[in-house]
Amino acid sequence: MSKIGEIPIKLHRPIEGKIKGVIIKRTKTGKWFAIIQAETEPLPKTGRAVGIDVGINHFCVNSDGKAFENPKFIDKTLKKIKKAQREVSRKQKGSKRREKARLKLTKLYEKLNNQRLDFLHKPSRYYVNNYDAICVEDLNVKES
Repeated sequence: MSKIGEIPIKLHRPIEGKIKGVIIKRTKTGKWFAIIQAETEPLPKTGRAVGIDVGINHFCVNSDGKAFENPKFIDKTLKKIKKAQREVSRKQKGSKRREKARLKLTKLYEKLNNQRLDFLHKPSRYYVNNYDAICVEDLNVKES
């Protein structure tokens, strides 16, 4: 990298295509990430179409009958967040222990966000890989 030089990285998968840009980010918990933008080849045509229905019992059900279940792990993390919030509120303002408890709470919020993003990414990636045309139910939730 310019101005910094070389930095070590851990690649969780090989970079496909031509690299177009890199963004370096640091999370509130102190983790560093390199977001690599690359130009890739388009996916091969499958010739298949699917309709997706959003439900209450299932996260979504498609016209082929495949259903993605609602996430159950989020409740467990929300309970941990609730407990961590109580711990932060009991600590004296400005203390090192409060800062430590606040960092623990921030890590739990980051974990919850990562769980939600991962849960949403899995079905969307499935549909993009297996279908050319994807139709989603248009819900008008605000109108009663």
